[in-house]
Amino acid sequence: MSDPTHEEEFPLPGGPKRNLRSSEVRPKSSLLFACAGVFLLCLLSGSWIYRVVGAPNLPRSYRILELADENGYRLVHPKSINNPGYVVGEGIKTHAQSADRGPAKVGLIVFPDGKLRPIPWVWDPVNISDGLLIDGYTGASPPVSYRTLLERGKPLEVGGEWTKLDGFKGFVATNNRNETLMRHEDEYFLVNPGGDYHLLSPTEMFSASGEPQNFVFSDMNDSQILVGRMRIETEVFRPAIWSETHGHEVLRDFELDSSEFIAINNRGVCVGSARQKRTDSIYLWSLADGLVSFSKFENQAVWPFDLNDHGQVVGGSSFETEDPGFFRKTVRSLSLLQKIYGKSISYLPIGWRRRFQLNASPRHITDAFIWENDRFYDLNAALPFFSEWDRLLYATDINNRGQIIGVGLIDGEERGFLMTPVEEGG
Repeated sequence: MSDPTHEEEFPLPGGPKRNLRSSEVRPKSSLLFACAGVFLLCLLSGSWIYRVVGAPNLPRSYRILELADENGYRLVHPKSINNPGYVVGEGIKTHAQSADRGPAKVGLIVFPDGKLRPIPWVWDPVNISDGLLIDGYTGASPPVSYRTLLERGKPLEVGGEWTKLDGFKGFVATNNRNETLMRHEDEYFLVNPGGDYHLLSPTEMFSASGEPQNFVFSDMNDSQILVGRMRIETEVFRPAIWSETHGHEVLRDFELDSSEFIAINNRGVCVGSARQKRTDSIYLWSLADGLVSFSKFENQAVWPFDLNDHGQVVGGSSFETEDPGFFRKTVRSLSLLQKIYGKSISYLPIGWRRRFQLNASPRHITDAFIWENDRFYDLNAALPFFSEWDRLLYATDINNRGQIIGVGLIDGEERGFLMTPVEEGG
């Protein structure tokens, strides 16, 4: 009687003996590994598709650049971009260290040719006009307001009577006529290019009965029209417009919990945000035509930051639920599948791991967006699959050429980005 566990070996002509049982097992093992590989590829592809399927394809292609150079300068938080393409914001110099042993902080300007230069004395530049006037703050404690004019590539201090105001002076907005809207204590001032200033009609800040109107302004255009909000009651606001020639106007016909104007362009169009329960909204309101565009986003927090003269709005958004997607819910509901998925992505580079991680922190699941023609577009859709960028978190500004600046992640670290539209065939 033969042994059932015995493996028969047969000599092959001109070669070694062959084990029949091992030869039968080897194809099965290869098939198993192939199936596992296909399964993993499907998971990763599904995760990637999940990331970009939530918004329609972008209406144009973009070239995406990190705002950094070979000298160690890195713009981390870009704040403003003008129409010629100059960018200013907070940055660091990676080749130098501050007193706390971290990278030295520095205010930076990015020229249209991509070169980065530090701005003397300014750590936090917040605005740059088409006339190359830069408003910002020094690194002192408390910070000191500082105005700089870029002439022939060199920043020069802009003094004037405004510097004689005691206490902290906050820069609200700068228009392309090199005029600055400045807040000092509870009053607003207009500072002209030469540094002289005047108070913006304080009597307009009070009602007929003498009660304070509690105006808070956020932007000003070239026509010196101010926009912002007026507090109606605690946590309830209404969008407000003010100018020296026409006084103030408060929009009260919004049936929403709270609403405000964020910015105004030079065509008299304002972008506003509103909130009612768990629904955020973005809208455009024209001085000439009233409400011209309105979009609602349920269970999604949306923060518009700015708009250009074409009515394109940029900002950041995030889902209010930690797990909004079907793919993530399905994977989390299957514990074995979750373990396999987690083990699989652990072998990926760190940037890829963060991209496909199921348990991302709320801070890192925001998405930069552009909103135009009543459509919401996730700017992450512009990232190629093998991009060095983990994610584009939020966009802070857009100029009339359609160039967008904002903050994203590379290997889990915040970096400033510049997106430039690419023409068809370009």
